Amino acid sequence: MSSSAQRGYNYELNVVQYLKKFGFVPSNFVPAASENRPDIQIKNKNGTAGCELKISTNVGGGSVNFIHDRGKWKFDTKSKLPEQQFLIKVAKKAGFFELLEKNWTELPLKRTPVTKELAALHGSMTREQIYRTDLANFTSFSFKVDPRVLEKYYIEKKAHYINIGTHGLYLLGTADPLGMNKSLAARRMKRIPRFASVANMTMQVQVKNKGAGKWHQFMIESRFTIPLTSKSPYNLGATTGSSASIIESQSDLSCFL
Repeated sequence: MSSSAQRGYNYELNVVQYLKKFGFVPSNFVPAASENRPDIQIKNKNGTAGCELKISTNVGGGSVNFIHDRGKWKFDTKSKLPEQQFLIKVAKKAGFFELLEKNWTELPLKRTPVTKELAALHGSMTREQIYRTDLANFTSFSFKVDPRVLEKYYIEKKAHYINIGTHGLYLLGTADPLGMNKSLAARRMKRIPRFASVANMTMQVQVKNKGAGKWHQFMIESRFTIPLTSKSPYNLGATTGSSASIIESQSDLSCFL
C-alpha cells in the first residue's frame, strides 16, 4: 500500500473511532478496503447510510492504465476493478482516444510488440532513460468531466454522502436517506451542499514513474477540486489534508442532531 493510500485508510479508521464516540457509526462497524461498498456507514435516528471518505481534494479519485499495442493506444486489459471499469467508461464517453491522438503524436519507447530493433534500443538505455524520453515526448494534459458521473458511481456503491477532511460533508446526488437536510431546515440551519454543485472534476493524462528499475505507466487519474468558498458547514472529521489525524475543534457533527 502506498503512503498516500495508507494515510487515506488511517483517516477512515480515525473517522470511525471519532464518530463511534457519539453513536454516529454502528458499534460493530469495521472499515475494510473494498471497491464494492462505501468507506463507512453513518447513522442517525432515521437509519444508516453509506459515506465515502477523502482526506483532501488533493488525492486522486481513482486511476486506470493504458498501453500502446500494435500501433494503437488501448486500455490495459488488467484494469478490471469496478472503479477502473467506471473510469474507462467515463473516459471513452468523453472521447479520450481522440484527445490522446491529438495531444500525443509520437511513438512511445514503451510499447508492444517488442521487435528486435526496439529490444536493441531498450538494451542501450536504462529504464530511467526510457522513462525520461517518453516523459519528454508526452506532455501531461487534462480534460473536464461532469462531476455527476462520480456521484453516480458512488451511489451505485450505496454511498449517499461524501466527507472530505479539508472541506466537509456533501450529498452525493439528490437523495438524503438520513433526512439530514430536512432536519437542518426545520432547525433553520444551513443545508448540506450537493457535491456536484460545487465540485470540478478532471481526468489527468500522464506518464507516471513507478520507481527505480520499474517500467513507467501511461495513466489516467481522476481528480476533483472544490473552491474554499464552497466548504460545507459540516465536517465528520476535519484534517489538514497532510495528516490523517482528526481536528475535533474544526469538525462539526450538528447535522446528526
